[in-house]
Amino acid sequence: MSLVMKNALARMANADLVWPLFRRTRGLARKLSAFCDYVERQRATGMREDLKTRILQDRFPDLTVKNGPFAGLVYPGAGASGSALLPKLIGSYEDELHPVLTAAAARSYDDIIDVGCAEGYYAIGLARMHSKARILAYDVDAGARALCRRMAEANGVADRLELHGWCDAGTLAALDPERRALIVADCEGYEKELFPARIAPALARHDILIELHDYKDPQIGTSIRAALSGTHDIEEIPAIPDYRKAADARYPELDGYDAPCRRFIIEECRGAPQSWLFARARGEKTDAEPEKSPARAEAE
Repeated sequence: MSLVMKNALARMANADLVWPLFRRTRGLARKLSAFCDYVERQRATGMREDLKTRILQDRFPDLTVKNGPFAGLVYPGAGASGSALLPKLIGSYEDELHPVLTAAAARSYDDIIDVGCAEGYYAIGLARMHSKARILAYDVDAGARALCRRMAEANGVADRLELHGWCDAGTLAALDPERRALIVADCEGYEKELFPARIAPALARHDILIELHDYKDPQIGTSIRAALSGTHDIEEIPAIPDYRKAADARYPELDGYDAPCRRFIIEECRGAPQSWLFARARGEKTDAEPEKSPARAEAE
C-alpha cells in the first residue's frame, strides 16, 4: 500500500462523517462473508452426498458389508447413526479392532452387551458372529434404537435383541454372574463413570472393549486401567489416521477410484486421536483352547 493511500485512509478514519459509514460497511462485509461461508459449506455437503450416493449405487447396491469380521451384515437403509456408512460397508471401519473381534469369535459368550449401539453395527454384527448369544443394546437416542431394531430384523436376529435406553455402572454391576458377556462400549466420554473400580469384581468374567475419549477427559483411560487391572489383562489399541488407512487399504471395492475418492470411502472422520482398551478376563479359555487334563499337564 502506497504512502499516499495510507495517508488518505488515515484522514478518512478520523473524519466524523466517514467513520460511521465505514463501520456499517464493515458489518455488512462480515455478514456477507458468513453468508458465503454457509453457501460453501452447503455446496460441499451436497457434493459429498452426491458422491456417496454414486458410490453406494456403484459398489454397494445391496447395502451389505463386504469385508472384515462382519462381512454379510445387511443394512436396511443407507444411513448410520453418528458415524460414517461407507467404511462400514466396505468393512474397513475400526479395522484396528479386527484381531480382537476375530479372537472373540472363538470364545463362547452368553450375552453381548453394546453400550452406545447406534444403528447396530457392533450389536448385530456380533449377534451374527455369536449365534446363541442374547444381545442387550443400549442407546439414549430413540432414533438409533429404531435403526438397530430394523437392522436386527433385516439380519434375522430380532428374537435375540433387547433394546434399552440408559446404561450405567449399576446396570453392568447387576449382570447375571452365571452368564459370560462381551461388553462393547462407545459412550462419548461417559466411560469413566460406566467402569468405576467398585464394579470391577462384578465384571471379572466378562471381556470388555471400550472406545476411549481421552480428549474429553485425560483421566478416562488411566481411571479404567486402574479399575480393571486387578481382574483383566488390558491391551491398548491406538486408532490409525484416515490418510494412512486410505493409503494402505486393499479392497476390491476401491479399484478404479482415485486417491481423494478412496479416502472419502475409508475416512471415519474422527475429531481427535483416539484409542481403545480391550480388557480380557483372566483365566478364561477360548473354545479352541480347552483346559488341559491333569494327566496331560503332568506329561508336559
